[in-house]
Amino acid sequence: MDIDLTGHIAGIPEEQFDHLDPSVGVLGCYAKVKLREADGRWRVTYVRGTDAGLLTAAVPLYASRMRDWPDPAYDPRTWALPPTVSEGCTAARCLVVGSFEERCSALHVGHSAREPGQLRRILAAMAQEAARQDRYLAFPYFPAAARDALSAAASGRIVWAPLGPEAIIRDLSDPGWEASLSKRIRYNLRHDRELIEAAAITGGHCSWAEIEDTASELIAKHNVKHGHVDHPEFVRARQRLWAGFPQAEHFVFTVRSPVVSGVEIAVVWRDELDLREMGLAGEEGPDRRAAYLDLAFHQPIRFAQARGLRLIRFGMEAGKVKAGRGAILQDLYGGVMTAADARRFADEHY
Repeated sequence: MDIDLTGHIAGIPEEQFDHLDPSVGVLGCYAKVKLREADGRWRVTYVRGTDAGLLTAAVPLYASRMRDWPDPAYDPRTWALPPTVSEGCTAARCLVVGSFEERCSALHVGHSAREPGQLRRILAAMAQEAARQDRYLAFPYFPAAARDALSAAASGRIVWAPLGPEAIIRDLSDPGWEASLSKRIRYNLRHDRELIEAAAITGGHCSWAEIEDTASELIAKHNVKHGHVDHPEFVRARQRLWAGFPQAEHFVFTVRSPVVSGVEIAVVWRDELDLREMGLAGEEGPDRRAAYLDLAFHQPIRFAQARGLRLIRFGMEAGKVKAGRGAILQDLYGGVMTAADARRFADEHY
């Protein structure tokens, strides 16, 4: 395997890239990674591996141009890591592997290159770049399979911490999906439908352009209520990125009743449905809960089954509620290789 560095994804074949690591769906696809490259807050370098002309790896490494982390959830000093590992992890001292947003990272290494010997060479090139910049390597929000592969290659030099579970429903295209669930989960789904019917909830889906003003207001207010900094213009800016993304279908689920209104942004990519952002307004009570359940679960499930989609990604919030409706909770992890260990690892293996 030949390994080199490049500063642009444009020279990397799109179809080959998308086959490297489809584990995180649309968030790790070529078009989404290309959009990240245009974010002026970060400088990106790709560690590229090829074997007989075929792409085996294209791992993005992001160097922040800022002192502070734009999303505190990516700050390794907030993860459950030993202080001796994380204390120096300012944004200016970290080289972020995989992604700096969305709380989900793909490894972008093909199956054939994940055995420890091959991946060690790729990791050594990453460590060499970190050493050149005198930075730590940070590995945010990686699934267990990627964590395990990296751990085997790193000879113990990456320290990991759990960051929380992502909820996923698989096999929705199977007509027997609901019948295969436990008795308790089937009861929850039936009870949800009764609540939704009693609350006279109506809903459907439409394009983002049809509901942009209303949806931006609802989402921003919902996020602020839950302690996040947001504004309708920020919501519009986040969604504007999808407009230039012809590979994905970008739309909005809606709910309404006499006392509640809500929206949830969704993206279809290949055979997956990815739920992005929610906004829900109305007084706490049975009607609001019914609207939430229809928006967060039942509309997406009906939509996915009608379209023959295989999988729904629900994100990291409210994992217990989602597990009670058939979702599998997949743990995500954050890891750090210190600047000193990166230098040593590069010296030993690069």
